[in-house]
Amino acid sequence: KQWYQRRVALPAGGHPGTRFNYLMGCDEPGRGLPFLDIVKVDAEQGPPGRQVWRADGLISEAVFAPRAGYSSVTEGDEDDGWLLTQFYNPDKPDQSEFLILDARDVAAGPVCRIKLGFKMHYPFHGTFTPTVF
Repeated sequence: KQWYQRRVALPAGGHPGTRFNYLMGCDEPGRGLPFLDIVKVDAEQGPPGRQVWRADGLISEAVFAPRAGYSSVTEGDEDDGWLLTQFYNPDKPDQSEFLILDARDVAAGPVCRIKLGFKMHYPFHGTFTPTVF
């Protein structure tokens, strides 16, 4: 099955046997990096169930954070949570942002943009942990 026309990388959230995976990608012909899109794929619906949100800048790997924390393993839907990504717009070189998207409706774009007021270097990987250590 072809989920996306160009390059994608790094599923966030799903693993083999899960229904949903979240990828960063770039569906712009002739362009690979940097990634501009967050792509949600639905293993049950196939390509018609794909959702894409195109950022107006560069994004990092989207990290899935379950809305209900550890209880999400046994309660709620698999995609009930948030996607967190670092965002950088080259037109605003002194400001980075963290974006939060509803994992159920990726195509709607961010539900929250947290402006940092300073530049963070363009990241690639991300991770989520429910505890601080």
